[in-house]
Amino acid sequence: MYKFLIKTSSPRPPLLPKTDNPAFQSANTEVQNILVDNSPIGKGGTKRKRGNYNYYSPEAQSVLHRLGYTKRKGTKAARSQPEDFEKTKQDYIHRIEKCVEENNIPDDLILNWDQTGVNLIPGGDWTMDAKGSCKQVNIVGINDKRQITALLTISKSGVLLPPQIIYARTTEQCHPKYGFPKSWNIYHSENHWSNTDTMLHYIEHLLVPYVTDKRDELDLPLKQPALAIFDVFSAHRHASVLDALHRANIKVVYVPAGCTDQLQPLDLRVNKVYKDILRAKFQDWYADEVAKFLKKKRKNLINVKLT
Repeated sequence: MYKFLIKTSSPRPPLLPKTDNPAFQSANTEVQNILVDNSPIGKGGTKRKRGNYNYYSPEAQSVLHRLGYTKRKGTKAARSQPEDFEKTKQDYIHRIEKCVEENNIPDDLILNWDQTGVNLIPGGDWTMDAKGSCKQVNIVGINDKRQITALLTISKSGVLLPPQIIYARTTEQCHPKYGFPKSWNIYHSENHWSNTDTMLHYIEHLLVPYVTDKRDELDLPLKQPALAIFDVFSAHRHASVLDALHRANIKVVYVPAGCTDQLQPLDLRVNKVYKDILRAKFQDWYADEVAKFLKKKRKNLINVKLT
């Protein structure tokens, strides 16, 4: 690849021919053939039929630089929206407004729910270390990828309902030995993901009791309709889930597919705020535990096992 370089007696790197020189064009074509699919590059180079190209060698970097190439970090494409997003948005808003108007639904009974993954150890990836230190910094929990699922629901009036927390296993033995508030719905699934079973459990034990209590509180008829707004996740659309909502006289409006980042209220704000508060609470608790550890000079490590 480097045969076209012009030799010089100078210690400086060899000069490149002019861009119209066949040797230059040949080398540039070779580089384009290698990078045409934006293949990832690493310390070992990229394998091709004619061998390995080590882009990190000084010679390769010098040549690529003078050919006009530079190393770029890959970026993910922005989440694409439907071409008719504005129309989809207006139709979505119209369906909500029509349902609310026709059924005279108060704000307390207009509900939006969404599932979100939560780390069992919700720490950050920053800590403190001595200035100038070059050693590897280990942070408690940074490699802990265990998660639970939190199903959050908020009403249009601004009430955040108690959450459903889903742990990973098939029996209650996976639930933490912790005194959760009685209003919370603690449940489980094989992989901690929400499914038809967890949704039915949530509707029966949390959603319907909330709607019933609000009807009583607002002196509304027993059959006063409510409205649930949620995405088109398969468990939400299962016949048994829709039947359970219908029996409780809870109407349904789906968030349009591919638009949750723009039209799902919980995605727009609540989920992130919830996780930020959770992380801050964990860090406060852990700081207190560290202080106790230092004060009592305990030998046992701080226990962050929650199951």
